[in-house]
Amino acid sequence: MAGVWVGPDGTPHLMATHNCFLDADWFFPAFSLAALASDPTLVISLVGQEVHGGQQAYHLTLLHNLSGQAPDVVSLVQRVSAVDLYLDASSLMPVVVAFNLHADNDANVDLPAEIRFGAYRSFNGVSAPTRIQKYLQNSLLLDLTVANVAVNSGVPASAFTLPDVTVGGAQ
Repeated sequence: MAGVWVGPDGTPHLMATHNCFLDADWFFPAFSLAALASDPTLVISLVGQEVHGGQQAYHLTLLHNLSGQAPDVVSLVQRVSAVDLYLDASSLMPVVVAFNLHADNDANVDLPAEIRFGAYRSFNGVSAPTRIQKYLQNSLLLDLTVANVAVNSGVPASAFTLPDVTVGGAQ
């Protein structure tokens, strides 16, 4: 499991392993759910139906369970990988994805992040949110308005290639 982040100067750095358990696809929760079919360590639980953000939603929790590891490792991985997914109770469309981010040098400090999805519209038969907001520590960090969605438009796999990084993050 590996990840890379790029600093403002364009230099790539290795991510700490504890930050690689969260899916990078926060903008499209269906990918996280699809991972259930191929990742035997991924566990999903139905917490129940509740009111979240003023609307009825089904609350799901996804996390990684590394059975067979030391109890402190299992506990740490479950905590840093936990994602709360809220689905609209009537449409079952995602309305919120909530998780904690962590500094590369400290997995014990939780920085709450929340992605909110709204104003769903149909694009060529596919429902997609036209408003996506990302909050970090309860402050709005990103507010996207989507004008159009192209499904399976042919993005090449090479667009997702990670840069080479020397072990330890230094170059």
